[in-house]
Amino acid sequence: RGEKKAAMQSLREADRIVEDILQDRAQMWANLKATWEESRFPKGRSVDGRQFIHKLDDVKDHFADRRVGLDYMLAPLERMGLEKWCSDLQKITRKIIFSNGLVYPTDKE
Repeated sequence: RGEKKAAMQSLREADRIVEDILQDRAQMWANLKATWEESRFPKGRSVDGRQFIHKLDDVKDHFADRRVGLDYMLAPLERMGLEKWCSDLQKITRKIIFSNGLVYPTDKE
C-alpha cells in the first residue's frame, strides 16, 4: 500500500508540474502580448478609423500568416498537447486510485 500511495503522489506531482507550466505559459503570453502591443497592433486591427489589412504572400506559405498577431508563437507549445496530457493523466490517476482503494492526494499531502 505504501508503494501505491507513493506512486499516486508522484502522479499528482507530475500533474501539478504540468499545471504550473500551463499557468506560466499563460502568464508569459499575457506579458509578451502586452509588451508587443506597446508598439505594434494585431493583424487586421483598425486604428482611428483606418482599416489595415495583412497581405499574404502568394508565393510562400509563411506559418505566421495563418494566425492573427503573435499567436503563431504559441503553436509549438499547443502542438505538445499539455492540456490533453494533463487531463488524461488526471483521469488515469483517479481510475488507479479508486480501483486500489486509495484517496486522491491533495496539495496539502
